[in-house]
Amino acid sequence: MRTSTFLQALGAALVLVAAAPVRAQQAGGARVEAYVHDSLAGGPLADATVQLGSLTDLSFVRTARTDSTGRLAFTGLPAGRYRLGFMHRVLDELGIDAPERELRVDGSGVHHVELAVPSPMRLRTALCGPTAATDSAAAIVGTVRSPIDQMPVADAGVSAQWVEFTLGSGGIQQRAPRITARTGASGWFALCGLPAGIVTVSVAGGSDSIPRLDFQLAAQQLLRRDLYLSAPGRGELAGRVVTADSARPLAGARVTVVGGPQGETTPTGDWRLTEVPLGTQLLEVRAVGYYPERLAVDVVAGSAPVVVALQTFGAVLDAIRVTAQRTRAADLGGFEARQRRGGMGRFLSAEQILRRNVLETSDLLRNMPGFIGDGSLTMRSNFSDGAGNYGTDCTAEVYVDGHLMRGISTAELDALVKPEHIVGIEVYAPGSPRPPQFDSGLSGCGSLVIWQKPIGERVRRE
Repeated sequence: MRTSTFLQALGAALVLVAAAPVRAQQAGGARVEAYVHDSLAGGPLADATVQLGSLTDLSFVRTARTDSTGRLAFTGLPAGRYRLGFMHRVLDELGIDAPERELRVDGSGVHHVELAVPSPMRLRTALCGPTAATDSAAAIVGTVRSPIDQMPVADAGVSAQWVEFTLGSGGIQQRAPRITARTGASGWFALCGLPAGIVTVSVAGGSDSIPRLDFQLAAQQLLRRDLYLSAPGRGELAGRVVTADSARPLAGARVTVVGGPQGETTPTGDWRLTEVPLGTQLLEVRAVGYYPERLAVDVVAGSAPVVVALQTFGAVLDAIRVTAQRTRAADLGGFEARQRRGGMGRFLSAEQILRRNVLETSDLLRNMPGFIGDGSLTMRSNFSDGAGNYGTDCTAEVYVDGHLMRGISTAELDALVKPEHIVGIEVYAPGSPRPPQFDSGLSGCGSLVIWQKPIGERVRRE
């Protein structure tokens, strides 16, 4: 949405710093060395088109592109006044044009110039209003495009939804706010006022749409993301799966396009999927012992390989570990208090788990009320799914030591949690009330909550 009002609000967002010229080593005109910085990504802006034109001789125009370090140079410039600006797809996706600035050079000096994409704070203020400069809300901006010719799509509806909990006189209430925007003629959109955390984005453009995509946002973040509608036809997607700690290729990982094809990585960690629906799709990558990764990928002509780095379950849980003195692992999560109150869920203590003498954690689910009884994470649903269907089986949300393990499989659960390490289990059936900390709002199913001993107390069973 490139309007004069927006550009006026943006003001002098493009930074241009011209240092005092120093005498060149050789004659033949002045030299301008430019560096273009991407303030959103925090690094150089490669492949930016920079134009330099004389203000006195309109026929004198020079054009060059930045290299991988964001740098370029104009040489042999006569003394005079020039205007300087740049173009890049980043600016197109943000829906802005870079303001032009003037530069005065002598006939034989070197001038160092820095150009920059506006800072996230300045852009959020210009996009979302003056309050964005002081609040913690995030924003998503981009362009909705066709996956066939990558042309912008006008009048498409883009919405973002998330789950939040409020505490009032009636207790804890759950709500799912939604923000909606429509693309302009250029296909551009902006979603402001988004919270930190997981936000679900969907797009509808005529008869085409985009699957529901989850984005993890940080406070005050400005996420720039093009979105490609679905379209008839199929494409290919390829990439590699590596470990996050050492970038080691990960063989045998399962790679799936949700609602589409799936495959496994080779011994070199490489994978390739064919017959993939066109457009922005949701890619899911799993490997036993690693935290599943879900990310949005674009299936369009010329798609770059997708590299996914998986973290071990231990690394994920270490990142959220709380260092405090406690006598039992479950105390922190309030397991014993909820067990004493009862009412909402079903509970297994460490003593009850020990008496069952099982080899794998999934064996505990075979006789657990709420589950279908085959040792999987599938629960028997006795509530309506919102479309008039009752009794639809669903997959439980799994929480380990209070952390939601999104997309975990039964095999991954057995690899992560050993029965002898468990000090408590809580089960909340589909449709029954459950504590808000065990309800992500992203699933209509129930919850399986597992509490483990502190790491120092875990010992292997002989």
